[in-house]
Amino acid sequence: MSSIGSRLKKIRDATGLSQTSFGQAFGVSKATQVNYETDKRSPDTNYLTALHAAGHDITYIVTGELQSDALSPAETSLVHMFRRVDPERQEVVLSTLRLMAPPMSQIGKEAPSSGSLHDDSPDYHAEQ
Repeated sequence: MSSIGSRLKKIRDATGLSQTSFGQAFGVSKATQVNYETDKRSPDTNYLTALHAAGHDITYIVTGELQSDALSPAETSLVHMFRRVDPERQEVVLSTLRLMAPPMSQIGKEAPSSGSLHDDSPDYHAEQ
């Protein structure tokens, strides 16, 4: 079973921040962040409140259980990185995801078995 410290490390790793940067972002020193991640100290309420305000799932941190509507550590990291880039790059990210993600109508349905990356339907006409 994972500990609070290991879950905090997992969240920090997903953000790509150092212990120093992550700790500073949430109001603690590197030494305190290290102590939290190694379970030498338990996080205080100010730190947990700051994590919550940034969108991290406190229930996951404390109990190890993701809330059904909560973002995973990787999803939270993605949101944080997305917010740090300019609007033009945000649109590039969104356009890329639109190309990669299955249509909402296909979610939960079995993927085509052909393995083809191209749509072979008659409605698809490649420019030549």
